[in-house]
Amino acid sequence: MQKWTAYNQYKKSKTTPKALLLDYPNYRKLVKESEVDPIIKRMKKAKSDYFNALLDMVEVKHEYSIIFRDIHELAMRTTIDREYQHVAPPVDFENHTEIPLVTELDVKRFNRLMHADYLPEGVKRIKCK
Repeated sequence: MQKWTAYNQYKKSKTTPKALLLDYPNYRKLVKESEVDPIIKRMKKAKSDYFNALLDMVEVKHEYSIIFRDIHELAMRTTIDREYQHVAPPVDFENHTEIPLVTELDVKRFNRLMHADYLPEGVKRIKCK
């Protein structure tokens, strides 16, 4: 938390409400530049990293799609011990629970609660400073 001399003086009755209000824009700017802007920068990087990782998964899915298609076709017409085999693609966005998608429900819950007691499953609170 940024120290604010004018606020401390006001709390000790050593300055006026007017002086405090006139100084507030300077304090707000200090807090924004020193604390808020670095967090926004991290959020932008995290968003970029997340969507690039999703694109990497799409590329992997595409890269292996021909092999998967061929294996799937073989599985549909070949039996092993008189049973057809189920094969799943290496990347399956619909059924692959290991892909940590941010869901609409995650965002709604977080926006409603706005505290660290609600973080989506698999997310640990790490305080960065």
